Order: sequence, then C-alpha cells, then structure tokens
Amino acid sequence: DLVAWNDSGESAIATTALAAQRDQTVKLPLDNPGAITRTVVDNPGPPIADAQVIASPELTGGTADRAAWAVRGAQETTTDQGGAFRFAGLPDGSYRVHAARPSASEAEIWLSAGVTTTPHAAPIKIVVPADGRAIGKIELADGKPATAFTITLDNTRPLPFVTNDGAFAVPAVAGTYELTVAGPGFVTTTKQVPLAEGKDSDIGTITVIAGRSISGRVLDENGTPVGHATVAAGALLTGGGADLYIKSESIAAKDTETDAQGNFVLAGFPPATLTVIAGKPD
Repeated sequence: DLVAWNDSGESAIATTALAAQRDQTVKLPLDNPGAITRTVVDNPGPPIADAQVIASPELTGGTADRAAWAVRGAQETTTDQGGAFRFAGLPDGSYRVHAARPSASEAEIWLSAGVTTTPHAAPIKIVVPADGRAIGKIELADGKPATAFTITLDNTRPLPFVTNDGAFAVPAVAGTYELTVAGPGFVTTTKQVPLAEGKDSDIGTITVIAGRSISGRVLDENGTPVGHATVAAGALLTGGGADLYIKSESIAAKDTETDAQGNFVLAGFPPATLTVIAGKPD
C-alpha cells in the first residue's frame, strides 16, 4: 500500500504487487486538500515556539479510512516561531490534536486534553497550561522507603525511579489521574490524585505492601537447568507468539530472568491464583 502527501494534499491509497513485476510505475494524485492548522499558545496567551503537536483519529467517530492512517504513520510536528502548525492531506474524519511544550515528556503530551477538529474545519487554537508536578514518597508497610519503583499516570508509560528516600516527582498537566506505583518487591498500588496547574501537588506518602513471592527453577526436557530464561507470572497473561507475554495487556504481571542455575524469584504478588510461564528464544 502506498500513499503520498505534502502541503497541498493527500493521495488515495494505491496497491501494487512487486512479486508479479520487479519495477512498477504508480501515479499518486494529491487530490485531498484536507488540513488541520492553527497555533499553540501559552495559558496567558503568547504563542509557543517549537511546541510538540500530535494528531490522532478519535476512537469513536474518527477517520473511517483506518488503512490510510496506518500507511501514513504517526502525525507529529513542531510549531514555528509564531506557534503555528499544519497537518496537510488528512483523510476525512474527526481528530484530536494534542500539544505540549518543547521539553515535555511523551506522557505530558498524551495527558493533555487536546482539541477535537476535522480537516476542513476552521483553524483551531490549543492552549497549553503551565506545567505541574505530582510529588510524594513511596514507603513499605514497615516504614522503610521503597528504593526502586515506577510511577504511571493513567495509561502512559511507566517512569522509573531509583532513590534512597522513596521520593518521586512526575510532571503532568492539570487534571485528576490514576497514579499507579509498581515495583519488584511489592504489590502494585493505585490512587486517584488531583494535580494543580503550574505548581507541585503533594500527594503525601503512599504505603505499599510487600506481598507474596514465587520461587522456582526452569529446566529443559532433559532436566538440565536453563539459565537466562524469562519467567512471567500474573493474574492474566496474554501473548501473540513473538514474545513470551505482552506486558502491557497482562494483568498484575511481573517478569524476571533465571540465573545460571535456572533459579528465579518473583515477589510482590497479592494472595491470589496466578499463572506462571517460562521461555527463551528458540
């Protein structure tokens, strides 16, 4: 599948089979002029230069031409010195456009509310609020600080922390989020946290429970220990064949690697029934 676009428009998808003929000529007329344009501004009003902007189809009511979207790939750009941006040649449909400051993390971009629009609608303006942070501490039930853990806001990627005192600071735009704390030796914990605009929101100390552990050994069909194998355990494990399991789709799952003697330990599980699997390439 081939698709072409530039500032003047987008082509329809053309399909070609190179197995039947080594070289082929394909015409791709740029006959779809749909575009999303306008500016990104700060909360008081000034434009933001070099702001990060992403356009994605709405989950409901979005572009019907999903194939075209897959061929085009991610629509990402940055604003010019006047805060302006342009996505040209988009298929018809409803899109949500997210924006964040130049130094913002990927999580901050996707946590922003964004603006819903269509390629043929009037120009839009995206107001980016001042940065805020969620700050706090993670400690175990015995009062000792957790020294290695990840913090996740909603469905963004986990941010890793290694500290001596269990302290963390996570940047985010204002809003209420589900904050998830996960680590190698305790039960995953979630908490609803409100974050204010332009300042630190102290959510205090989150106490996590050490939980229960699973230990064992991985052997091959001859009873020989298998070193450096991956072991995963969870309430629900999903997979597609390419990997042992899909971590982002699995529930209450953790993984580790066996030592040279095939031994493993997985800790931090609640008292519940779990599935345990092991694997290694080839």
